[in-house]
Amino acid sequence: MSSSRRVRFAVSLGILLFFSVLAVGSSGGSSSTDTSSTVADLNAKVTLSGATLSVTNDDSFDWSEVKFELNSQGLKSGYTYRVATVKAGQTVKLSLSDFTLGDGTRFNVLTTKPLNFGVWCKVPKGGNGSWYGGWK
Repeated sequence: MSSSRRVRFAVSLGILLFFSVLAVGSSGGSSSTDTSSTVADLNAKVTLSGATLSVTNDDSFDWSEVKFELNSQGLKSGYTYRVATVKAGQTVKLSLSDFTLGDGTRFNVLTTKPLNFGVWCKVPKGGNGSWYGGWK
């Protein structure tokens, strides 16, 4: 075999090995899907009337371990209120004064304006759900 043929053979073999390793590496890992890290978009209807929030679960499934959050700021948690379950089609009425900060401070409708609102919960078949909106 001539020198140039050996070089081409070695280069071809190297390229073949490189792509073989690349293909094996990209398909490695677990084939099961981890649904605990997925976040589903919830279908919610949220209205604010005076000092009362009405939240309707417009999904075909129940929300569990529900956390309502008012006036969150990025990663900083706002005022929260928790309920065990909101059934599919159910509307819950929430008094803004029931929302509290981590230190127990209650939301004061006389001094603080509601700016945004979020819903976080567990959904069937694992995973989480969320809804977020705001007011001007």
